[in-house]
Amino acid sequence: FSLNNVYPNPTTSNAEFTFEVPSVQVVRLTVANALGQTIAIPFEGTAQPGLTSVPFNASSLSNGMYFYTLHIEGKKLVRSFVVAK
Repeated sequence: FSLNNVYPNPTTSNAEFTFEVPSVQVVRLTVANALGQTIAIPFEGTAQPGLTSVPFNASSLSNGMYFYTLHIEGKKLVRSFVVAK
C-alpha cells in the first residue's frame, strides 16, 4: 500500500489525501497535530483496490505542521503537511 503527498502542500483550506491499496482493505486515515493528538479522521472504512482520494477541509486548522497517517492491518505510513493562511 502507499500514501501519497497531500495536495496542495502547503494548504490554506481544501486539501486532498490519496492512497493506494492492492486489494480490498480496512483502512483508517487520521490527521494529528504537532503534539500527536488526533484531530480528524477523514476516512475510516473499506477501501477498494486502486487509488482512493479523500477530500479534507483544513480551513478550521491553525497555521502549522500536521501529520496524516494511513493505518492498515497493524501497519502505518505517516506523512506531513503544512497549513499556511
